[in-house]
Amino acid sequence: AADTTTVMALHDLNLAATYCQELVVLRRGRVHVAGPPAAVLTPEVIAEVYEVEATVVLEDGRPNIKFGRPIGQVAAPVRTGPRPPG
Repeated sequence: AADTTTVMALHDLNLAATYCQELVVLRRGRVHVAGPPAAVLTPEVIAEVYEVEATVVLEDGRPNIKFGRPIGQVAAPVRTGPRPPG
C-alpha cells in the first residue's frame, strides 16, 4: 500500500539500491547520510563508511556497485623471475 513504511537492515548495498526508495547509511552507530539510493550510494560515501574502494554505475537510475580492495591495502607485489624451490 502507498501508506506503508518498511524498515529493514540490509548489508547488501546492491539489493538495497534495487528495492528501496530511501536509504539511511549508518557509520559508528549514527546516521552518516540518508536519501534516495542514487544520492546515497556514491564512491565517496562507500569509502567513508565501509573503507573500501568502489565504482558506482547507474543502471536504470539505480546504483550498481562494484567493490574494489580495502582502502589502504597495498597491492601484492608482482614476482618476477624463477620461483624459489619448495
